[in-house]
Amino acid sequence: MELLKFPTKELREENIALARKAQMMEVLCAMIEMVEEGEITEFVCASIDNFGDAQVHLCASDYITGVGMFEVGKQTLINLTMGGDEE
Repeated sequence: MELLKFPTKELREENIALARKAQMMEVLCAMIEMVEEGEITEFVCASIDNFGDAQVHLCASDYITGVGMFEVGKQTLINLTMGGDEE
């Protein structure tokens, strides 16, 4: 009988990947709920696929609105990362 088990590198990586997937699903589920409740009427988000390619996902009334929302999101992320104000 094995009394002690130490996670292998593969298991640690798998656990990290599962936790990351759970975090992404939590964000998506929250967004779905907000869309259903009418809190979100348009959105822009970016992702990186499993091949490392960047993608932009968008549901906006027009091109200019989509670009504007993307830029606002980018600036917000920069400010939060750099420790600046988010407003």
